[in-house]
Amino acid sequence: MYFIFVIANVYFPYHFLIRSDLLKDISSSIMSGQQQVKHVHSIYDQTSVIVDNQDNGKYNEEEKSNRLETAVIILSSLIPSHPSLWMLENVIKSLENLDGLHPNAPIYITVDAPTKDKLVEKAEELDEYTRALYRRFRDDENRHVTIVVNSVNRHVNGSIRRVVFDLINTNVTKYIYVLQHDLMFMPGKMINHTALVGAFDKYYSTDELRLVGFSKDGNQKHLQKGHCQERTDRGMKNPLEIYGGELNKTEPIYVTHTKMWSDQNHFTTVQYYRELVERIGPVPRFPEGPLQSAAQRNCLMFGSHFYGSKNDGNYICHLDGSNHNYKHGNCGKAVRDGNQ
Repeated sequence: MYFIFVIANVYFPYHFLIRSDLLKDISSSIMSGQQQVKHVHSIYDQTSVIVDNQDNGKYNEEEKSNRLETAVIILSSLIPSHPSLWMLENVIKSLENLDGLHPNAPIYITVDAPTKDKLVEKAEELDEYTRALYRRFRDDENRHVTIVVNSVNRHVNGSIRRVVFDLINTNVTKYIYVLQHDLMFMPGKMINHTALVGAFDKYYSTDELRLVGFSKDGNQKHLQKGHCQERTDRGMKNPLEIYGGELNKTEPIYVTHTKMWSDQNHFTTVQYYRELVERIGPVPRFPEGPLQSAAQRNCLMFGSHFYGSKNDGNYICHLDGSNHNYKHGNCGKAVRDGNQ
């Protein structure tokens, strides 16, 4: 039984489904030096991670640094529409809206296990979903995608904790997008990733900019909690200009500060989440619960910015996977027509 348990907790970035009939091939590949084995000690589990040389001479050092500078975490859990990957495919495709993000930036897709009372009941569904993921992302062109399957329910904070502490190399990866598997970037609305990175390089160390969210309902909704007086007292601008634009070509880009914190799609630093998950502890939960209250008490530190000016509309939209017929949330006709 011990031997089986260890094999079940292997992360394999080539994403083959690891069964006993594949162990011989895996062992041969490792022995031949085609792959390296790296041991990762998680605060939850002790696991082996088989990693490949993702760049394999394809990029020079500058290009490699650019590719690895920002990672993407996509949080997923079982929903009725699984094992279909329809929603996830659309979320990944919408990364094309992030102007300046490397097309092969590391992507970590987390799969949370059901709660203990449903673990046995949902075991087969979980297996079908994870197998679909392994098959979809096992090819060489998807070496930058890693599937992270929780053996027990970790919820949002536990899933993020695993990635930022166990898998991301903070020496090369500074920034992360944290996305939900049912929230994609709005078709046709571009987001200037390069401007976001530049703004965080400039303002993060001074606490003027710590997290930028992307609104599903427009920025005015997030301003209903009021403005952060502490920031005004310190002379911090709201909205904050992060890109000045080019005359007769492009408009300036702003981020708007609020007294809100949302775990919907957002951009921040790896260090921010390392500190955050340590602060809120290992209890499985949405970070939004305690942090929404914290943003009201200390808006200077915990209030989030949202991409765009105060009157900007939504930058993300909802894909509804609550049934097998796909109620497509508020993503609209363009998405439905192209993907049904």
